[in-house]
Amino acid sequence: MEVFSDAFEQLDRIYARYARQVGLSYTSLYVLHIISLSEACTQKSISAQSYLPKQTVNSIVMAFQKQGLVELAELPEDRRHKLIRLTEKGRAYAGQVIPQVDRAEEKSMAQFTPEERALLLNMLRRYLQAFSDELIK
Repeated sequence: MEVFSDAFEQLDRIYARYARQVGLSYTSLYVLHIISLSEACTQKSISAQSYLPKQTVNSIVMAFQKQGLVELAELPEDRRHKLIRLTEKGRAYAGQVIPQVDRAEEKSMAQFTPEERALLLNMLRRYLQAFSDELIK
């Protein structure tokens, strides 16, 4: 059903266009959002949550570190993994970039009645589960 995949691609393009407006790539915006939601996380947890390859996450995190947006700290129990935290500069930047996405999502959903929102989300969850069941066996 090409119409449905086109809709998802359009959504991705909207996120990507916004990301470019704020000087990020789509994947960098996604990783910044994940980091901003936690006190500290690891590249492994970001990769698992985002389904992005570890090397992609590493490149983004290293770029953020060079820009002073994140700091890395060794985990005492496993020095191979590092905790990633936003710096003060990173929190300020994420505070400018991420809330705009959240507000746009909330305002867009607010155009629907509570019943329409529930139906939309329920049907989307059902579709995603059915699609996963069919494609990933």
